[in-house]
Amino acid sequence: LLLCLLFSLGLAAQGIEFFHGSWEEALAKAQAEEKLIFVDAYASWCGPCKRMAANVFPQKEVGDYFNANFVNVKLDMEKEEAAEFRQKHSVRAFPTLFFINGENEEVHKSVGGKQVDGLLSVANAAVAKMDDVDALTARWEAGERGSAFAHKYIRALVRNQEPHAKTTNDYLRTQTDLTTEDNLNVLLVAATNADSRIFDLLVKHKDAVITLAGKDAFNEQVGRAVVATKD
Repeated sequence: LLLCLLFSLGLAAQGIEFFHGSWEEALAKAQAEEKLIFVDAYASWCGPCKRMAANVFPQKEVGDYFNANFVNVKLDMEKEEAAEFRQKHSVRAFPTLFFINGENEEVHKSVGGKQVDGLLSVANAAVAKMDDVDALTARWEAGERGSAFAHKYIRALVRNQEPHAKTTNDYLRTQTDLTTEDNLNVLLVAATNADSRIFDLLVKHKDAVITLAGKDAFNEQVGRAVVATKD
């Protein structure tokens, strides 16, 4: 059943999926989804850039993490497509890997080609700068349970690859209405495994989630959860 669902969604295991809209559209998407933008700032003649594109970006492990946590953008810094980006962000060597928030502010940057482990390490560092998990955990343990905060905390746990299932289930059991915006967002971000109560609730509230976040966001999360379970 999981395999049928996976292929019906067209979400077989793959590497990084890069966004193909404009820079302004990428910023808007990052703001709406509360994610960082990962920018591969490259040049067509750059050897390390070509090796990353051929050998690192297509890896499933890389795709799983980057597709879940970032809006991913590739920009050839010597072409017109990068003109707007270059107005604020300078590149002195290739590749330069940027992590930028929806306000067009640089959060983290790394210069030079990376292998899989190195790229994931850089990405983890960027996410850690975005989410202060220790501070959020202290607030949770002190009893803070507002729905907006619950979404923020659970999302931070997921992004930082911390255990989140018990926290999510404990929170959801206290809720009488799972169709509020915050609670639907909790279901969407926390359904990381298809063999779980959280996933079942996500599917149960499919129509409401799609109305809130869109069909693509729902399908992408379902696909990632199915792949994680299959593996």
